[in-house]
Amino acid sequence: MGFGITAHAAKLGLASAWLFEDNGGKVVKDVVSGHDGEIKGTLDWVKDGKFGGALKFPGKGDSYVRVDHDDVFNSDPYSFVAWVKLEAASWQYIVWRNGDVWPEPEDVRHLDIWIHDADYPVFMWHVKGNVGRIDGKTIIADGKWHHIAKIYDGKNVQMFVDGKLDGENPSGGTLDTSKSPIWIGARPGNVAATGLFDEVGFFTEALSEDELNDVMDSGGRSCACLTHCAIEETEKQIMQMHVGGEWIDKSNKIDVLSPFDGSVVDTVPRGDASDVETAIQTAERGAKIMAGLTGYERYEILRKVADLMVERAGELAEVITREEGKILAEATVEATRASEIIALSAEEAKAINRRNDSA
Repeated sequence: MGFGITAHAAKLGLASAWLFEDNGGKVVKDVVSGHDGEIKGTLDWVKDGKFGGALKFPGKGDSYVRVDHDDVFNSDPYSFVAWVKLEAASWQYIVWRNGDVWPEPEDVRHLDIWIHDADYPVFMWHVKGNVGRIDGKTIIADGKWHHIAKIYDGKNVQMFVDGKLDGENPSGGTLDTSKSPIWIGARPGNVAATGLFDEVGFFTEALSEDELNDVMDSGGRSCACLTHCAIEETEKQIMQMHVGGEWIDKSNKIDVLSPFDGSVVDTVPRGDASDVETAIQTAERGAKIMAGLTGYERYEILRKVADLMVERAGELAEVITREEGKILAEATVEATRASEIIALSAEEAKAINRRNDSA
């Protein structure tokens, strides 16, 4: 699966990614931030996508993917990308964002890509109600895979087809924003796509041509986990275990597998009976030391732990995502909650100290 931009995803502002790997059901997962799409009508899950699975659209106006509004989709600038394999048909829609009815109630097309009757792409947008438009030159409704990208940098709108500039116009100002949901594969009024969609993504930055080509070309299961997490690849470190006050390594290892794609996240040492005995003895000695600490001394230790967890919350979230397969947004909540629990425990230790002093 794509978006394998392991060195760039976070920096480029990958806000949402619908990879169409769900392989069933009525929900298309956003593997970055949880802006999941709901399948309306009848769409077919297929396995012959550009990268893994894909969704097949039948060219019916009641069959599309609907993503609820979020202010992130009003980003200025932004980039929208998608792989499509469209059949030649009369008028088609890749993405629409201006309400659930037709005719459209107001002219605020913020994200709008459609296919002309002559099979080339068209971009439209509005600035203070005035329409902007780019007509592409490349035929993309030809039964072949094509990568389409709309790049808006705050001043200009660019159309890229298969990684090459296919059209460009000044935006005319800041694009009008919308509170409407995103429709993928159709718009109201029975204008819809006929063909396959894969690797749809929304960025809160304007991608350069090199960055766009990196996004377009990336794929393969080797980078799926980092794609899924939308995080940067970090330098590989040897995992050790802390026993008896020392970091130690072992010749026997355990592979930690990603539940997302089965890839190896890391390897950890496999302890043995002697390590267990050392850990128990150390814990017994530590309990005696802890018993001699005042409540305030315990508070200081726990407070330092909580502060370090807050400082490294992003790193902790990345590890949770790799190991558990959660989206990064949920992992960040979990890491934050953990630091809050430790901070609360620190305050309780201090409170115990006050109660003992007053007894």
